[in-house]
Amino acid sequence: MTTSDDFRASSIGYSLHGLARLAMSAAACELSDAARAAVPTSVDAYHHDHGHCDGGSWLEVAARIAAEGRDFLTATVVFERLRGATWEEIGKALGGITRQAAHDRYGTAVAEWEARAIRAWLNPDSASQLLGPAVGDPAGTIRRLNEWVTGHEGTERDAHEDQVGLGLGANTLHDHYKLVIAAARLLLDTSTPAEERATLELAYARRKAELYARMNAKSNEKAQRLFAEIRARLTELEAQR
Repeated sequence: MTTSDDFRASSIGYSLHGLARLAMSAAACELSDAARAAVPTSVDAYHHDHGHCDGGSWLEVAARIAAEGRDFLTATVVFERLRGATWEEIGKALGGITRQAAHDRYGTAVAEWEARAIRAWLNPDSASQLLGPAVGDPAGTIRRLNEWVTGHEGTERDAHEDQVGLGLGANTLHDHYKLVIAAARLLLDTSTPAEERATLELAYARRKAELYARMNAKSNEKAQRLFAEIRARLTELEAQR
């Protein structure tokens, strides 16, 4: 069972839109760093003076920046959608394209990210593999991005002020409930390999037990019975490992 000490440090301590926002922040940082590298002209003078004028080298840089920009845009769409934006609102923000066009362009990316995020929530050890290292290590990413913000905004801002983690959505009781429902649907997917299904079922039982614990199960007779049932199922699944 996850303790309160490590809950927020892990990816399970955040809502899906909170994790998506962290992924968006990390993508923005990477895009900014890539673009900043193209600003100085001193490297051009150095290459000219030393006869190293490789044609197209800056086009390669520009192509990389454009790719980072596309990644940032996709990450932003995922975040906006998970925090409740409609496809109509997303289409309007993207330059007035239709709801259907916005869905056609980004619907698959959103659905796939959400499915991976649910799996990562069930098994935080897989978060880095499923969602990338930035989301897999929220505490480390928040610390790194806070240092980045401080370094780029000068010394006026308090170096100890949390500019990144403060606004991330925590995994509230309501979010936890919705994730349990989404995870239950995931277990119904018949295409999931048997070995992975067994791992997911064990993780699902753990997350469901945590939900009942957060609901103060002992104060309600029905909830107490459900809590006892899921704990028994969890014990059974753990014994099968």
